[in-house]
Amino acid sequence: AFGGPDGFEAQWRLLSDAAGNIYGVTMQGGDNQYGPVYKIGSDGKNFSVLYSFTGAADGGYPSGGLASDKKGNLYGATNLAGNGQDPNGTVFKLAPDGTLTTLHVFSGDADGGGGAGDMLLSRGKLYGTTTSGGTRLNGVVYEVDAATGAARVLHNFGNGHGANPQAGLTKHNSLLYGTAPGGGSANLGVVFSVKK
Repeated sequence: AFGGPDGFEAQWRLLSDAAGNIYGVTMQGGDNQYGPVYKIGSDGKNFSVLYSFTGAADGGYPSGGLASDKKGNLYGATNLAGNGQDPNGTVFKLAPDGTLTTLHVFSGDADGGGGAGDMLLSRGKLYGTTTSGGTRLNGVVYEVDAATGAARVLHNFGNGHGANPQAGLTKHNSLLYGTAPGGGSANLGVVFSVKK
């Protein structure tokens, strides 16, 4: 059971590796109360905190499920950025040795704000959504290069095309698919596709 340094408010998809280890995040808790990245061993018992966010330059309040690459790096997003007062979030990389690198800090403007949903990694690119920001302030679908941190917006929500996405994306060929709880003809949400 979660609590204190282990983190709490666990609500996101879990990630498993080839050895059967499980990885995830909790929104709060950890050593600094800004949420940790954790690992559960393949035996289902050995629990360890891999990283505790500080709410400073590394961000805080991680959200969504993690993605991983063949080298064992973990990728995810936070809802908090910068000095602990910026609600726009980050995209991060956590190396197997525990080193965290912030790949992108959302501005809350054109590039989106408030990282949300599960992270998707495909051919060296990270894909996800933000709940706010973008040209219409209703969130975006973004791409971040996992090696360089270069970011670009693939879609701006609003104008009947959905609003404030919170879930992760899935891919098929060159298309990304997802859902948004707002927008659409009756403002009751949409299922959308976006070209990578």
